[in-house]
Amino acid sequence: MLLLLALSAFKANASEISFAADIKPVMARSCATCHNGANPLPNVQQYAVAYQLRAAIVRKVTGREMPKYGRISESDRDLLKLWVQSGAKP
Repeated sequence: MLLLLALSAFKANASEISFAADIKPVMARSCATCHNGANPLPNVQQYAVAYQLRAAIVRKVTGREMPKYGRISESDRDLLKLWVQSGAKP
């Protein structure tokens, strides 16, 4: 029930989701172990990279292919999806 209320709030404010405020912290928590610029993998903590890869990121995260190491919450998965659906704003 609490998750449904949170998702409703996100949907109501989907146009306000931004990379800097909402998505970058998710990337830092859940993706930076591998996607950090210290190896050949793309650094998804940079907006330009995340924006370019936005469809692949959502597909892999919602398809549970990523993160390979670590965890990502369902609410963060939903947040990534809403960010892309709402225009993937910086």
